[in-house]
Amino acid sequence: MTDALLSPVIFDLDGTLIDSVADLADATNAALSREQLPPHPIEAYRTFVGDGITQLVLRALPKDRREDQGFVAQVQDHLREAYEQCWMNKTVPYPGIGALLTQLQTRQQAMAVLSNKPHPATEELVRGLLGEWTFSIVQGAVPGMPLKPHPAAAIDLAARLDAAPSHCFFVGDTNTDMQTARAAKMRAIGVTWGFRTAGELTASGAEYLVDHPDEILAITRENCRQKD
Repeated sequence: MTDALLSPVIFDLDGTLIDSVADLADATNAALSREQLPPHPIEAYRTFVGDGITQLVLRALPKDRREDQGFVAQVQDHLREAYEQCWMNKTVPYPGIGALLTQLQTRQQAMAVLSNKPHPATEELVRGLLGEWTFSIVQGAVPGMPLKPHPAAAIDLAARLDAAPSHCFFVGDTNTDMQTARAAKMRAIGVTWGFRTAGELTASGAEYLVDHPDEILAITRENCRQKD
């Protein structure tokens, strides 16, 4: 198993490593517009995103349109098409993320990404915006694997990293991420610069709350010292 002194760090993507809410909002609003449905302000998308494309669309649709599965699927297709055109228009890594990843990489601490975003888009975003750094695994949503907060994907990822789940840190910005970490028996780090509130993260089981990426480095360093 991986040495506990070099515990792997598994990151959520949207709202944790990258600020993508504006592009997600633009793409979803474009999809809604194609069906003559009203748009939502960017701030609304901070609670819409995080649980996969189906939930994003359901939350954005009027309540009376959510039961028609064919219509929901059609809007999802519109969203995918729109997002392919705008996914890097406004999306950027959060301040301090580059320095954090550099330090973790220098420390030779395994890093991975686990997102509920479709796998091809997850890979493309990481390659396009975070390609300077080496992630051992980049994993998005794939058929046959439950989405977060189900722990299966996180546990599978730990196994592929040759690490016990209890030796892994899981870093995210939503209740879904904290619930995933807890269910997988990982160390839950909640970031407050993302899409949700510190209160939500704490209530969902965050073991640590951080306001800046530097604090993640300090937490993993402190953990290493405790295990000497």
